[in-house]
Amino acid sequence: MQIVKSVFLLVFLLFLSSKSVYSQTGLSIYFDEFLSGSDLKYASASIYIADAQTGDSLFSNKQIHLVPASIMKLVTSAAALELLGPEMKFETLVETTGIQDSISGLLDGDLIIHGSGDPAMGSEFFNSPDIFQEIINSVKRAGIKSIKGSVVADASCFSGQPIPKTWIWEDMGNYYGAGAYGISIYDNYYKIHFKSGKPGTATRIRHTSPGLKELEFVNQVRSSSVNRDLAFVFAAPGQTKQIITGTIPANRKDFVVKAAIPNPPLTFAATVYERLKNAGVEISKDYQVLLAEDHSPGTAPRNVIGKIESPALSEIVYELNHMSVNLFAEALAKKIGIHIKNEGATSAGTQAIVEFWDSLDCNGFHLADGSGLSRFNAITPQQLTKILVYMNRDSKHKQIFKASLPVAGKNGTMVFYQSPELKGKLLAKTGSMTGVRSFAGYLTTAGGREIAFSFIVNHFNGPSFGMAQKMEKFLVKVYNEL
Repeated sequence: MQIVKSVFLLVFLLFLSSKSVYSQTGLSIYFDEFLSGSDLKYASASIYIADAQTGDSLFSNKQIHLVPASIMKLVTSAAALELLGPEMKFETLVETTGIQDSISGLLDGDLIIHGSGDPAMGSEFFNSPDIFQEIINSVKRAGIKSIKGSVVADASCFSGQPIPKTWIWEDMGNYYGAGAYGISIYDNYYKIHFKSGKPGTATRIRHTSPGLKELEFVNQVRSSSVNRDLAFVFAAPGQTKQIITGTIPANRKDFVVKAAIPNPPLTFAATVYERLKNAGVEISKDYQVLLAEDHSPGTAPRNVIGKIESPALSEIVYELNHMSVNLFAEALAKKIGIHIKNEGATSAGTQAIVEFWDSLDCNGFHLADGSGLSRFNAITPQQLTKILVYMNRDSKHKQIFKASLPVAGKNGTMVFYQSPELKGKLLAKTGSMTGVRSFAGYLTTAGGREIAFSFIVNHFNGPSFGMAQKMEKFLVKVYNEL
């Protein structure tokens, strides 16, 4: 009887082994076919697939460092959950300096809005209350009727450049290239409203929202028969001259192009100033901004009269990964820098993130920013997949992290991927920039196994979405084989 059981067990193990070999052999054939296209003749492509629970390797090819694009947000958001905790909230304090006369309501000092890097104030991604009305309410509750000083936006918690130094010129003036500041507002972008005419003719800027009076526009945008926004804004942080090139669709009465606000703390301070004056609060001096680089940040005692809290980190991470919000990722990287290195700079944050994953043996990658917009980022699919396995197997924040990933065919940046096999079963972050396409996440296969994977292609020829569809078809093969 014991011999029969042993023979049965041996046959069963051989069956499992042969099935695994068959699956890997089948995937190898399919992957060779994937690589054989002319669009990948001079490209680099790498993939790594592991069991999401055990971490056992299921399929891979040669592991090489590649530019990951936005799937690098998974590295940042996972580290933020582990290091800061899902309940963490950014706090923006409403403070005063000087002495207040309780009878006349005169504040002989400044009103200071003290930021902690909250990227979600006035954000379109949250149903937040009117931030400026909350500040007005705090001032009114404190009995302040006039201010014999300035309105100050204290954005000194983040140091260094507002954008990572390795971002390219084409990106930094556009909405997705908005920097992370100690005080942010409206996702740090504004809208330029254009009017266009016949194809090939010049366009006209009607207005901006919000209105930024300090900006000077050089409008080189033409009308086009191409029904897409192909306009780009060229401007550095703090630069008021905005050069806009490219094309927008023809014959539009109101076509919107989104651009990065040059100085969000200044825009914030100006808005607080105007809203307070409109609410009947007299202010003697103009508004100003306090940055970490300022030599005299001031040592006067501050009295807290109000507090504005951001959504919980778990909610920010959800939007970050679902909608691929670069600003949120960069703000979290800097917040990690403050928490671990006591420095709110991109370099401090990225170093802290790398060191955290090094300590968990998910090491070896290069991180230049928090969002993946930098082309100086480099990671192998295996390194990223190890992080995904950790978050699924070992993290107490597993459910929050996985819920932040878009679902194929249903929501977020995965809504366009409609393969019946993957719909509802693939939870993944996408990545895209010129010459780069990537996917990383989790997939429940036809056999019921949950896998973690990363798939990156660099320097391909042809349209970007065409490459994404080709990668999607290979993931269908993975679904069927594993």
